[in-house]
Amino acid sequence: MLNEGWGTPLFTTMELFDKQRIEEQCGFSTDIFVSRWSGPEANTPMHYHDFFELVVIVAGCSGYIYNNHDYELHAGDAFIVPPGQAHQYHDQCGLDVLNFLWYPDDLPLDFQKLREMSSFRAFIDLEPDSRNAFSFEHHLVLNNEQLAEMEKYYRRMTQEIEVMRDGGQLRMSCMLYDMLIVLSRYYSEMGKKSKPNDILRMEQVAEYIEKHYASHLQREDAAKVFGRGVRVFSEVFNKSFGMSFSDYLTKIRLRHAQQMLAETQMRITEIALECGFCDSNYFCAVFRKEFGITPRKYRLERPAYNEEKSQPL
Repeated sequence: MLNEGWGTPLFTTMELFDKQRIEEQCGFSTDIFVSRWSGPEANTPMHYHDFFELVVIVAGCSGYIYNNHDYELHAGDAFIVPPGQAHQYHDQCGLDVLNFLWYPDDLPLDFQKLREMSSFRAFIDLEPDSRNAFSFEHHLVLNNEQLAEMEKYYRRMTQEIEVMRDGGQLRMSCMLYDMLIVLSRYYSEMGKKSKPNDILRMEQVAEYIEKHYASHLQREDAAKVFGRGVRVFSEVFNKSFGMSFSDYLTKIRLRHAQQMLAETQMRITEIALECGFCDSNYFCAVFRKEFGITPRKYRLERPAYNEEKSQPL
């Protein structure tokens, strides 16, 4: 949504700010919105929304409450606010904010392709998820040149909204994707130049687990990838993912097992071993504990599996 300071506040305490409200304000339907907040209207009550939001602080400073934790924002700060996260600006001083808002599932391009970049996953998923655990230490901070680049994106996207020509939605998506890739690269570069970024290193661990989940993977193996001792690794891992290494590994294995149950006709014992479980009995017990259903019943309830099974030889 194009906005240089909406005339009336859109937020009430803990009210959902959704697509319908945005479209009512701007008078047209789109899946990507851009806005610019400055002055008193930047002081918003506590609120949440059902879309992704990229925040870029161009100038000034402000208090910022995110899920009951209070932080200070300054020029150059850039971060993601995922759907459903309560947040609020307060006590702002000369604040100038760029907002980019989008609904991934409604975009004309495959948003999930961006998740193939480890730096993107760190920036958009892992940093927000572990923000309070790390006291906002690992958010992206842009320099003046990079801030100017974000303002260029903002201007180009607002111009596209104003003219509303054919292909505008697709062009907006391309600009959004390009901007997010650039920010992900900035995030990766920041971690190399400044103090070690635990978020980036932990994303590398997650990528390592994803590649080796089927093997006899140990916590010590992941700690080596992280580059620290087992004790420190475990502490940072728990803060990053909100669970232990063993619980996380089990969830990854179960996710792959789900996919194999739905898409193949492999025997359950074969799937258990293929996904890194020591035997099928343990696999079935863990699967049922996690999903409340046995692997066999889960498979039978999957339409794709039943359709494939019914195909004539």
